[in-house]
Amino acid sequence: NDAPTITSVAQTGTVTETADDLSGTDAEPADATGTITFADVDITDEHTASITATVAKDIDGNVTANPVGTLTLDPVNNTADSIAWTFDVDNSEIDYLAAGESLTQVYTVEVDDGNNGTVTQDVTITIDGTNDAPTITSVAQTGTVTETADDLSGTDAEPADATGTITFADVDITDEH
Repeated sequence: NDAPTITSVAQTGTVTETADDLSGTDAEPADATGTITFADVDITDEHTASITATVAKDIDGNVTANPVGTLTLDPVNNTADSIAWTFDVDNSEIDYLAAGESLTQVYTVEVDDGNNGTVTQDVTITIDGTNDAPTITSVAQTGTVTETADDLSGTDAEPADATGTITFADVDITDEH
C-alpha cells in the first residue's frame, strides 16, 4: 500500500461578520469554501475523509476550547481525488467581534485510503469582526424647565435643571464609548 499525498495548496478561508442593520437582524456571513486534492498511486483505493483535530484561537491569540461555526466535508470524490469543504458560522456566534478583531481556527482533515495509508491537510479559517453601531435602550428622554418669575429685587432665581439618563447597548464588547 502507498499512502495518498496532498496535491492542493494550503487551504484557507475568511468569513466576515455582518454588521447589525437598523431592524436588529443580521444577514448571515458568506461561507468560506475550498477543495483539498490528493493523489494515490494505488488507483483502486477508496478514500474517506474526516476532521481529526480543531484548534481555535480567541481575539488575543490564546487557544480556546470553544470554536465557532462548523467545517463540513463533502463525500470524497474518488474519481477526481478531491474533497470539497465548507465553513459556515451564524452571525450571532461572532457578533461580539469588533472591527479589527479576528478569530483563527485550524481544522486538520485526514484522507484515509482504507488500507492504513493516511495524509492530513490543515484548513485555516479566519473570522473577521466588523463594527456594529450601539443602540439606544432607554425610553424617549424629555425634560421640563420652567422660567422663574422676577422677584422684587430685580434678580431671578435660576430654574431647576432637567435631568435624565440615556442607556445604550453595543454587541461589540471591546468598544470604548
